[in-house]
Amino acid sequence: MYPRQRPPLPAAYQRIYEKEYLLNRGGGTLANRLALRAESWMHRMIAQRALPGAVLEIGGGTLNHLPYEPEVADYDVVEPFEALYPRVRIVHGFGASFPTSKKS
Repeated sequence: MYPRQRPPLPAAYQRIYEKEYLLNRGGGTLANRLALRAESWMHRMIAQRALPGAVLEIGGGTLNHLPYEPEVADYDVVEPFEALYPRVRIVHGFGASFPTSKKS
């Protein structure tokens, strides 16, 4: 049945999960560092094509790509993992509703 509802992790497991997630996204091992180098290239290519203005990021993770988006003034995210959020204006939970614009 979708969306799947996972039971919450016990507090001790949640702390381990957050620590390991951030270690992974921060390049804590050789394999992670190599993956981050490839990811860095991808972020640079995307940032070159970015349009100026506000951004709504769906699934922003730890937002390790923000250094590649220096021209973005307002950065909103939809992401359940809130352990590391620099430069973010609003964190929307999954299932948040957003206003829509009507074209005339």
